[in-house]
Amino acid sequence: MGLFKRGNVWWASVMHNGKQHRFSCKTLDKTEAQAVYAKILLELKQGKARVKESKPNEPEKPELTYAEFYEQHYLKWCKGRQSYYASKKYFLKVLPEWFKKLRLDEIKTRELELVQNHFMELNCSIATCNRYLSIIKASFTKAEEWGIVSEQQLRAIRKVKPLKGESSRLRFLTEEEIEKLISNCDKEIYPIVVTALNTGMRKGEILNLKWDNIDFRTGFIYLEKTKKRLS
Repeated sequence: MGLFKRGNVWWASVMHNGKQHRFSCKTLDKTEAQAVYAKILLELKQGKARVKESKPNEPEKPELTYAEFYEQHYLKWCKGRQSYYASKKYFLKVLPEWFKKLRLDEIKTRELELVQNHFMELNCSIATCNRYLSIIKASFTKAEEWGIVSEQQLRAIRKVKPLKGESSRLRFLTEEEIEKLISNCDKEIYPIVVTALNTGMRKGEILNLKWDNIDFRTGFIYLEKTKKRLS
């Protein structure tokens, strides 16, 4: 009897009425699993609970919101592995609240298209919109590898295409190219490169920025000449 892991999700094994039962604690966190396990044992002792055993062929996934998964698991994995961790940490701040509160299993093609529309309505550049989409897709790729979401859901996520409209001569850097670029930046050029990657701003626009152009409360950068706001 006790706790054990199946994939990345914690499970528990208990004896009840002479039979051994296994059930999912529906969490990746051991402390949370211990609390669930202790509660079940107490309720069984008091006769207040019935153990419903989880079927081995039914994948059990923790009921995480996207924000919880991103902050508690994906960002922790990114830290120390990817040199552009700071920009991925900032990404959570610009996501709309309704998207953050969605459970992972609720996010499909439609939800990603809606979040694309959200950033377009904020007048974000196409490059920025596509960068944000790539971050969401990358996080779901890890979630599928960890057994948190299904392969079928990941396929639905990947159906959402980047926005078109920029010159065909342009292309987007891959995750690996971005990592190599930032890892080779010195301290002086690092903030310029990170700003360019996250906003799509030109070099001249970045170098001509003034503190008055930046709204730290909303996370927007305002460009006076183009009258655009970039996040």
